[in-house]
Amino acid sequence: MRIKLIYATDPNGIIGYIKDGKFTQPFHSKKDFNWFKSITEDSVVIMGNNTYKAIGKPLSNRFNIVITSNPEQYAETPNMIAVSSIKQAICNALLTDFTEMYFIGGANILEQVGALADVVYVTKYNQYIEYNDVDADKYIQYIPPERYDLKLISEETFVDTDSKTGEHISGEFQIYSSLYKTNITV
Repeated sequence: MRIKLIYATDPNGIIGYIKDGKFTQPFHSKKDFNWFKSITEDSVVIMGNNTYKAIGKPLSNRFNIVITSNPEQYAETPNMIAVSSIKQAICNALLTDFTEMYFIGGANILEQVGALADVVYVTKYNQYIEYNDVDADKYIQYIPPERYDLKLISEETFVDTDSKTGEHISGEFQIYSSLYKTNITV
């Protein structure tokens, strides 16, 4: 099972912000959500506690693993468990019948496993988060895939409408592959 990452970002690498204690994504594209779903369905998705809280429930048709300092706060369900470390998350993913695992956030989790990733899927929006327009407590930035010796192997542009604001949005669906792995299929 290969380690894969998937996330969305603005051109500055901002993947979201914290407002009133809750993580929020900057853009809401149906095309991005569909791309994410098509890639991660029938796989293991691994996320931090804030990412899980932002989603609000286990993602359907996926085995969900939540990394949290307090795993006891979550009751185990048929398609979700909570663990206290990335190592435990990977070990539990390997015990499933699925063949793919995706780390989906937050930034701290992505940064810790970035160097281990075989493939990274990025939705890179062309629009910037307008810092003056968002009264955020904290902006969450992620380091670009190039830092981890990943090479861009595929890029597809898209145009959409933000489902929350109604504004025009555009960007690229990018796929990066490790420079040190061979026979990578995506």
